[in-house]
Amino acid sequence: MSIYPSILEYSDTQLNQKLLFLKQNKKEILNFILKQKHPDLYPSSHLSLHLDFIGKDFAKDRKVMKSLSLETVFLELQKIFAKTKLNLTIHLMNELEDYKLDFEFLKNYKQNKNWNYIFYVNFNYTTIYKNLAPYAEIGVWLDYDKWQNFDFKKNKINDYLLMTVRAGVSGQLKKENLTTQITELAIRNSKKNFLLDGGWQIDEIQKIQKKENSTNLNFVSYTSFWNKLYSIFPN
Repeated sequence: MSIYPSILEYSDTQLNQKLLFLKQNKKEILNFILKQKHPDLYPSSHLSLHLDFIGKDFAKDRKVMKSLSLETVFLELQKIFAKTKLNLTIHLMNELEDYKLDFEFLKNYKQNKNWNYIFYVNFNYTTIYKNLAPYAEIGVWLDYDKWQNFDFKKNKINDYLLMTVRAGVSGQLKKENLTTQITELAIRNSKKNFLLDGGWQIDEIQKIQKKENSTNLNFVSYTSFWNKLYSIFPN
C-alpha cells in the first residue's frame, strides 16, 4: 500500500520547481514515501510519481482549467530525471480530441528505460495505447459514479484508477463510508490493482496503512502530500 504524490500543473515554472524539489530531496522523500511495501512491478528503489492531465475538451466539459500537456511534462521529466528510476502512473482525463493530441506525441516518443509506466485511459482507447506504448502497462480510469457497481472480475484489465471524487473538480469531500468501501473492494478483487485518486489526506492514508495490508491498493494525494513534504523538507 503506497502513497503517490500527484503532479497536476498549469505552468512550466511551477512544474520545474516541483520536479527540482523532488530531485534535491529524493533520498529523504523516498524514505518518507516507502515505509510501505509495493508490488514487484514498482520496485521500492524507484521514486513513484502520479501524473494528472486534464485535456482541453475535458476541461471545457467540466468547466475547469486545462493542465499542461503530456508532451510538456514528459520533456521536463526527461531533462531532470533522465537517469533516475521512476514509477509513473499517468492519468489522462481526456475527450476524443484530447486523446488524438497524445497519440501524435506518443507515436514518436522514445521510452526511458529507467522508468516504469502505467497509463490510465478511457476503456475505448486501451487497445490504441497498447500499440502506441508497448513498453507500458495500460489501465483504465473510472469516475466516481462509474465504479461503484462495476464488475471488475469480468474484465481482463488488471489496473484501475478509481476516482473517489468527481474527476477534474477541486474542493470536493469524500463520503464518510468510502474507506470501508474501497478496502472491501480490494479484498474482493485481490487479483486487480487499484489506485485511489481524489481528496485523500496523508494522515488518513497512514491510518488505513496501519489497519490494512492490501498490496493491491494504493493512493494518490495532491494538496495534502505537498503540504506535508514542504513542511518536512523546506524548499
